[in-house]
Amino acid sequence: MKRRGFTLIELLVVIAIIAILAAILFPVFAKAREKARQTSCLSNLKQLALGIQMYVQDYDETLPKVSYGSYYWTPTMDPYLKNWQILICPSRGASTTQAHVTGSYPHYGLNSGICPFSADAPVKLAQITMSAETVMTGEANWYTDGADSHGCYHMRRPTYAAGDTSRWIHPHNGGRNLAFVDGHTKWFARPNDTNLRWVP
Repeated sequence: MKRRGFTLIELLVVIAIIAILAAILFPVFAKAREKARQTSCLSNLKQLALGIQMYVQDYDETLPKVSYGSYYWTPTMDPYLKNWQILICPSRGASTTQAHVTGSYPHYGLNSGICPFSADAPVKLAQITMSAETVMTGEANWYTDGADSHGCYHMRRPTYAAGDTSRWIHPHNGGRNLAFVDGHTKWFARPNDTNLRWVP
């Protein structure tokens, strides 16, 4: 019996089917990878939130501050974190160095509504009446459009208004991770993070 090989048409059909399957599955795989990074980032943020809580207990229930210039909040937290890689979001930190995140540009910022600048009066834990609803820290932009270059130090309630692009950071499937004063962490899709509590 003579064996017959594939015809050109049959090969093209098989290639077309494989191309269609790849076009369907690759976005699914990419979304799954980003979901894994989102979970890893959420774990980092949880550790950061726990570190801040330990800091608060050591400093008479006073929340840490943020500042410009040579003072950053990240060295303040170093004794409580012991691992600078916690400050890196896996979706943005492929080439990030230790000096980068422990100095000027961590991937997470403190909520300036409860963690004021160094010249302002500190905020006590007792002043925050709704700790489970009040944002403490979360993903903040570390390179901006130049109009607002302090996204790395702190974060505020996002407005999504024109010119406020320094706080448009949503690296995980259209959302970002946030940590709250009571220590719990959660992913929020944009623009649902505007409805949270950002002040005591």
